[in-house]
Amino acid sequence: MDLAKQLVRSCARAFYQQPSFDVRHILVIDALVIHSALRDDDLAYLLSMTAMKDLHKLCTKLRDDRFLAIHIRSELKEGSVRPVNRTYYFIDYRQTIDYIKWRVYKLGKDMQVPSVPANERKEYVCPRCKADFTQMEVLDTVGPLGFICQKCEHILSHEADRTSAGHEKVTRLNNQLKFITDQLLRIDSMVVPDNDFELAIQSALPVVRDAQHQVARSTVVEPAKPTSVKGLADTGPKKIDINISNSEGPTEEEREAERLRKEKIAKQNALPSWMSSSTIDGASYSATPTAGGTASNVEADKQTLKRTQALDESQAQELSSYMENLKREQAALAAKKEEESEDDDDEGDFEDVITTRPVNSTPAPAPAITALKPAPSPLRQSIVPNKSARVNGNGAPSLKREMRMMPRVGARPVLRGLHPGCLRPSVVTNRFYSTSGSITTVPLVYDLHEPAKLVSDNPGRTSPILFLHGLFGSKKNNRGISKALARDLGRSIYALDLRNHGDSPHDPRHDYMAMAEDVGAFMEEHKIDKPTIIGHSMGAKAAMTLALRSPELVKDIVAVDNAPVDAVLGTDFAKYVRNMKKIEEANVSSLKEADAIMAEVEESLPIRQFLLGNLYTPKGQKTKKFRVPIDILGKALSHMGDFPYKEPGKVRFQKPALFVRGTKSKYVPDEVLPVVGEFFPLFEVVDVEAGHWLISENPEAFRQAVVRFLSPEEEE
Repeated sequence: MDLAKQLVRSCARAFYQQPSFDVRHILVIDALVIHSALRDDDLAYLLSMTAMKDLHKLCTKLRDDRFLAIHIRSELKEGSVRPVNRTYYFIDYRQTIDYIKWRVYKLGKDMQVPSVPANERKEYVCPRCKADFTQMEVLDTVGPLGFICQKCEHILSHEADRTSAGHEKVTRLNNQLKFITDQLLRIDSMVVPDNDFELAIQSALPVVRDAQHQVARSTVVEPAKPTSVKGLADTGPKKIDINISNSEGPTEEEREAERLRKEKIAKQNALPSWMSSSTIDGASYSATPTAGGTASNVEADKQTLKRTQALDESQAQELSSYMENLKREQAALAAKKEEESEDDDDEGDFEDVITTRPVNSTPAPAPAITALKPAPSPLRQSIVPNKSARVNGNGAPSLKREMRMMPRVGARPVLRGLHPGCLRPSVVTNRFYSTSGSITTVPLVYDLHEPAKLVSDNPGRTSPILFLHGLFGSKKNNRGISKALARDLGRSIYALDLRNHGDSPHDPRHDYMAMAEDVGAFMEEHKIDKPTIIGHSMGAKAAMTLALRSPELVKDIVAVDNAPVDAVLGTDFAKYVRNMKKIEEANVSSLKEADAIMAEVEESLPIRQFLLGNLYTPKGQKTKKFRVPIDILGKALSHMGDFPYKEPGKVRFQKPALFVRGTKSKYVPDEVLPVVGEFFPLFEVVDVEAGHWLISENPEAFRQAVVRFLSPEEEE
């Protein structure tokens, strides 16, 4: 205990010095260490303080800092009939030592430089004007020698360790607190005894007062235990009668009384004669059948069942005959359409498109995907370029791209059943794009990012790119990376706002089929032929849905951190929707107020900024609202994890597909890669060191992966 007392005294003298604190804080601690426990008037006498208010203020500060504890008990003075509450102070050494340990740890953490997220680190510095930039900010200006300063057009230098924390302050702090940490190490090797108020008051030293400051003695009043709630009368029973019987059941008299009671109730509830009997032929329709009536009803039911079974057999034969005739008519009609289609192809009036087999046909065997130089673990590849094999349209490998092809491994896991009509094969038609009659498309708002110059004269290598955002996102989230890809690839990029997001119209239906229809209609409206579609999260599944639904419309796809499988959507999105509703109900007028509400469910500042990017102030109003329809998206969360196509291999996209996934994300695990291969036989996988929001967390690695995948290949 002596070591604990020494530690408390040392810390009081170290942290309660003038001018920031009153030196009397130290005197209070010394008095409690000596006397163990003191009443407030005794402590005021020792400190020569006449104002009890000032004393209570000093002790309240020490109580908040866990240096002392307060106990209040009722006492009765000599000559008085009414007890009063008196305040006592003592030191709970266990609590105080724990608080000192926490304060020392907190001081060390506060001296360290807080870590900065990778997407916010300003690692690019201009040697001339000393301006600094993040990875996203330097993507807009690049020259042959590297990234260019946006202010003075000087070449930037990359200093990856410029945001690292120094250790000088931490070392100096450790030297200053060495006398405390040494005592803490010694205390950890011993057991500090408990010191509650009862133990402290038993070992307390009395305060010797002079003759002029004597006080009357007082005795402790034991608190009375309440026996009842004031104002409530005792309305419970005064006694309870218990009858114990050894009979096994009701007597004959009780049975007869029960029968008479039931007959009386039945007579009271009996239907009138005009309801229980026919007014025409007098037939009775009693709700309680007799025993003879029950037997006759059973026989009648048996006869009815036999007639029904015979009727069902005859209907089944007629239905089978009708279905066979219908199949023959459909086969003849299909053959006729096929002949007309072949005639149209010979005339060359329509554009050639890729056709897929009907849903009920036998799937053709997928071409084998092999790797010339497989990695030790084929399921985890990096963005490091390597010579690999690609399977071309004829099934032969060709060395044209310097990225690893993911081999198809393992058996396909069992997925859910196929919804009727969800697989719609492409057909040869003269219409560039046709929408389903059950889906109403909405016009999508977009930003167009055009390159300064084209890198190729080949129209196939300069087709546009459509960029689809994720849930709660918009076209502005992909603005920086779209400009960088347009510059590097020499291709125009349309950054779209999907339905119920950004500036695009709202619609009650929100699923991947509807989003695919919207994108297809957008392509038809803007005369976009065979673009590359890049989609993140929700946009990735929309891109995959369009590619499988109408593969003739798409050149290739880049799916970012999502897979063509049914998955359970995280609970975070439901929390986001709930707090977005709270923000609108609170009628906030600033982003700071909205951020405080969103911080209740999301600790990450970048994610909160991403979600609150949907806020805007309507014209003529002062409160902020969300651009996205919260109710529609909240109802859609239940099926946003599903994928429209349920049977891999029934429909395929026989064109290149790149799947970019974050190493810290769980959206595309290794177990789903065989399913990806069934839908997209020519797929590749690239892992980026990031989480689910990998485009913003590691934009440079994502840009390199996409540029390698979409860059024009040199003919060998």
